[in-house]
Amino acid sequence: MFDHTHYVPILKWKQGEYLALETMEDDIRDRTFPVLEVVPVTLGEDDDELTPELVANHLRKVPTQLARAWPSRPAFVDLHHLQAAARMPSGEHPVEHLFREFAEHDLACIPVCGPDRDAAYQAAVADVVAREGRGVCIRLMSDELFDEDVVDNVTKLLRKLKVPIDNADLLMDVGEVPSNTGLIVRSLRQTGSHLAGMGAWRTFTFAGGSFPESLRTITGFGTIPRVEWYVWNELLKGPLGKKRVPTFGDYAVQHPDMAESAGFSGSANVRYTGENEWFIFRGRSLTHYGYEQYHDLCREIVRHAAYSARGFSWGDSFIYKCARNEESTGNASTWRKVGTSHHITFAVRQVAKQFGISI
Repeated sequence: MFDHTHYVPILKWKQGEYLALETMEDDIRDRTFPVLEVVPVTLGEDDDELTPELVANHLRKVPTQLARAWPSRPAFVDLHHLQAAARMPSGEHPVEHLFREFAEHDLACIPVCGPDRDAAYQAAVADVVAREGRGVCIRLMSDELFDEDVVDNVTKLLRKLKVPIDNADLLMDVGEVPSNTGLIVRSLRQTGSHLAGMGAWRTFTFAGGSFPESLRTITGFGTIPRVEWYVWNELLKGPLGKKRVPTFGDYAVQHPDMAESAGFSGSANVRYTGENEWFIFRGRSLTHYGYEQYHDLCREIVRHAAYSARGFSWGDSFIYKCARNEESTGNASTWRKVGTSHHITFAVRQVAKQFGISI
């Protein structure tokens, strides 16, 4: 599996994100354990309701896409964004169906569950766990994590899933990191210590995200603090860090929520990760000024002190070539791929460096 020297990115299963995974070098893949979120079914203008056929078509390509993007490596797969009413044409729950497909593609995926998932979801995960034998990831979202009965709730869920704690991974996911970092650090130290005291979790991870839903407040150039990186470093210093060092996880270059505004802002922009902040290089409306703006944005990045060098990641190479007009300006998914590629590579190296590991 992995330990606190690795990195856990939470990625929505969209084109930019899964294509970014394809670009990862082996030394970065070796220290990355992703949480992959299946996105909800989008109803078209002619679709009156969510049908089993729509669900089947929505999930059809996921196993082959994952086999290309992340072959022969384990990953957590979470379907909590998928509509609760979604079922396959056979009546099977999408969790059971998708993991059966993963097995046929020789993919070592681990299901994700939580105390507040509905009974059908939990039952489907229990069936997958019994069939696959790879354990489960218990993902505690903010409301679940800071529930006063969290330990009891997790204990009951593990019992329901029939998974011993040493075959379970804990993901403490605060979602959008609140601005009051002092309060969230204190709460995580207390709750995390209680959860760590439950037993020998297979892995133990903290995750959160502070990338905004919109970039509308940034004109030209701006920075956004990586608050989750600060919070994780504070956890290392406190009593939780002495009891069980948590692995670092985040939402890469996107907001934690599934809102449409978390996708693309409507204006040309490149999201570039630095030590303690994201650097935002933002142009003007794509509708009025087009994608050619990206050549100039990339030239700004290459000249900036934060630029890591063309060989740092696939994304950095693309930026360098685009700055020299040697690469096309792509589309919205291209620039999510670029930002995610750089971010994952940067975060893996940053976490490793924290523990004296050179990559």
